[in-house]
Amino acid sequence: MDKTKQLLLVFLLISSGLMGCVAQGVDTDLQKEKKDSDQTYSSKKGDPNGIGKWYMGREIAHVMGFQGINWLERSEREKEEQTSLLIRNMDIESTDGSFGKRGDGLRGRHSTRNA
Repeated sequence: MDKTKQLLLVFLLISSGLMGCVAQGVDTDLQKEKKDSDQTYSSKKGDPNGIGKWYMGREIAHVMGFQGINWLERSEREKEEQTSLLIRNMDIESTDGSFGKRGDGLRGRHSTRNA
């Protein structure tokens, strides 16, 4: 066997061994994420508008369609959530990235005030 074939064979053997080690590490990472996820999520009875699954102490709500726009645009929302205080404390400038631009997922009541 010539030198090139020997080097290629050694490389392939080492690579396959390293891939096995990496795969074991990935399994370990996935198991850790699953364990963390199990501690982060919980299931219990809650609000009728929720799905009964909780994430970091807050219940996950049902998916809302376009029919929920009235709830999003309700007059008491500012008082309940103090969104203007949130935006002010974020110290966002008009030069900060693409905040409020179409396609960034931030269109609507928050972005139009800053755009």
